[in-house]
Amino acid sequence: MQPYATVLNKMLFGLALLYWAPIQAQVIFGADIGTASDPQGAIFRVIDGEVSSIQTGLPDPRFPSVSPPGNLLVVSSPDPAQPGEASTDLFAHDLLTGQTRQLVDNVTEEQPDGSFLFASPLFSATEVNGQRVAYVNQLSSSSPQGGGSFRQLSVIRASDGFDLALAELGQGNAIDFYQSEFVGIDWSPVAPVFATPGYVPVTTNTGRETVAAGIVLFGETGPGAFGRVGQITQPVVTDLPTQIIAETHAFPAFSANGERLAFFRITYPSPLMDQPAQADLIVIDISTGAGLIVASFPAGNYPLGVDWGPNDQLLYFSAGTQINEGGQFIPAAIPGTAQMYSVSPLGGEIGQVPGAPAGYFPTAIPLPRVIFQGNFEG
Repeated sequence: MQPYATVLNKMLFGLALLYWAPIQAQVIFGADIGTASDPQGAIFRVIDGEVSSIQTGLPDPRFPSVSPPGNLLVVSSPDPAQPGEASTDLFAHDLLTGQTRQLVDNVTEEQPDGSFLFASPLFSATEVNGQRVAYVNQLSSSSPQGGGSFRQLSVIRASDGFDLALAELGQGNAIDFYQSEFVGIDWSPVAPVFATPGYVPVTTNTGRETVAAGIVLFGETGPGAFGRVGQITQPVVTDLPTQIIAETHAFPAFSANGERLAFFRITYPSPLMDQPAQADLIVIDISTGAGLIVASFPAGNYPLGVDWGPNDQLLYFSAGTQINEGGQFIPAAIPGTAQMYSVSPLGGEIGQVPGAPAGYFPTAIPLPRVIFQGNFEG
């Protein structure tokens, strides 16, 4: 992959001198509002410590993602035109015009046995040129014999939601209970491919063949077709006499020059999920695979997204308390406990986002450069 080249044209007009102010960033993120018994999703932005709400006109917006230029916000939300609809839909909100449009209209389907099939959009990402959106739909059945739930990875047209391709059907509960497929999506800034976790073959330390979720690349495999075109990371599964330790990789995020990838390594010490998971934030060089751990969480803190700041000098990330249901630690965090942090991609001291310590799925967008003009008279 070739990195982007950025050209800045500097002009002098007479005695006027132009000075470029340092690039700053706004961070767009999700956070829960309302009460503990009735939490509602909401979208915010923070600039220089000042937080403001983004009014999408949608009820309970969730799973926010922002296009690389910062103009398009994609969220999952109940359909305001059908408030009683159990399935949720995918919407695009133009941050420049304030207009919101529906991209995917999920419809709850009644099955022949009287059960229902529900659909809910989760993670999404918009291509750098703004043409396509990759997203994952969670499909669940209300029937005890319905096979639980599984995920569907698709690519749609960003302008109108036209279905371009089904990239992959997930395995669901057929493999594990970690729900580790398609957790986070990001398009490459230098190629028409996107990265997301998918199951890949793994050989354990005892020689046992299994699978775990690593970061894989999806791209066009033919006219109207998307599929796997590469693999970036390789997870590890360790067999011990009394336990199986499995790691999965989640929330991939490309640096702006496309040369590095940030992601979370989530380690499960028990396939029964009776122990909390432990997560590390890792940055690797894509061409060599070499990398380092830049942040580690105590067990029971579950990641909720990561993104690169301006000039790839900073990482913004989030984590919250892992959900514990009856002694089982499920692969998710309590949104209301999510905290946002920052750290250098080279490691070091961990900070917080000024003005916005709480939130999830942060996306950093550079603010336009500010030009100051000074006139000097002789």
